[in-house]
Amino acid sequence: MHRFCLFACALSAAVAMAAPARADDDKPLRFVPHADLTIIDPYFSGVYITRTRLAGEPKSRRSVTNIGTRPTFSGTALTVETHLLNFSGEIAPSRIELRFWKRLRSERKFSGPEELRAQIARDIRSANRFFTILRKFRVLRLSD
Repeated sequence: MHRFCLFACALSAAVAMAAPARADDDKPLRFVPHADLTIIDPYFSGVYITRTRLAGEPKSRRSVTNIGTRPTFSGTALTVETHLLNFSGEIAPSRIELRFWKRLRSERKFSGPEELRAQIARDIRSANRFFTILRKFRVLRLSD
C-alpha cells in the first residue's frame, strides 16, 4: 500500500498531493495557463478535474490536471501539468497542492497542438460543468 492508496480507491473522495513546482519549459502549451510539477508513479496517468492551491494563497482554484508523458510532443518523462481555469497571469509558486476530484480520461497522443487544444477546451468545459453541479449540490445541502 505504498502507492498513494487513497487515489487508487476510484477517487471516491477528494485526495491531495503537494509537490515543489518546477520551471515551465513548455512553449507549445503557452495557450493555457498551467504549472508543472514533478511526479513519481505512472500508475496515475490521465486527465483529472482538480482544485489547485498555490503556495501563499488561502483559496484553491478550479483546474484540470494531466499526469503523463506528453505523448503529442514525444515526451518521455512523467510530469504533472495543471491548467488553472479562469486565471491569467504568471504562475511561479514554490509549492502547489492538488486536490483530485474526478478522472476525465486517459492520456493519449494527438495528431498535433491544434487537436490537443480542442481536447483541452472540452476537458475545461467538463470541469466547469462538474464544478457548477457541485456548487448547486452544496447549496441544496446547506438549505436542508
